[in-house]
Amino acid sequence: MHYVQVNEERKGRLGNTEVVFAVTEAKQQIKTGAEWSVAFRRLIKVIMFLFPHRGEELHEYADYIEGLFAAKQANAHSKVILYDQSVHNRVGGGQNLLTDYQLFQNLSEAILHADGIEYGIAGTAQKGKSKGNGLKIGGDKKDICKRFNSQNRFKFNEDECYY
Repeated sequence: MHYVQVNEERKGRLGNTEVVFAVTEAKQQIKTGAEWSVAFRRLIKVIMFLFPHRGEELHEYADYIEGLFAAKQANAHSKVILYDQSVHNRVGGGQNLLTDYQLFQNLSEAILHADGIEYGIAGTAQKGKSKGNGLKIGGDKKDICKRFNSQNRFKFNEDECYY
């Protein structure tokens, strides 16, 4: 109902041709509202080159998200970024617009509000603690553990080590 991660692979059909969209990993994470604004404004230029009719929608959505950043303290910007990712995941491949805000009300409630079910997964988590959805704050299980072969030997079990 309020997923924050996209499916690894999406398939669609265009006539007799099957189209597969694979997920790529970002080289750099966006962590602040300012970084989000710069990246999204650049994305608008790219999308408008291909789809000029989407310009008004994209600018309105950028203003909306920037308003959320302005309404939150800097340490809560990660929640707004997570909300934005969730909206994109829901809209991606569908017929909804980014400006169909009423369709994303449950995402807003789940992520941005203190009593929301996903509220703790970004920004307020303790380093290395799992937040119930497989995400670890402070490390990624794909990262290599640099302490495993140390002189002192490995002191953590799998649940305690965030690598």
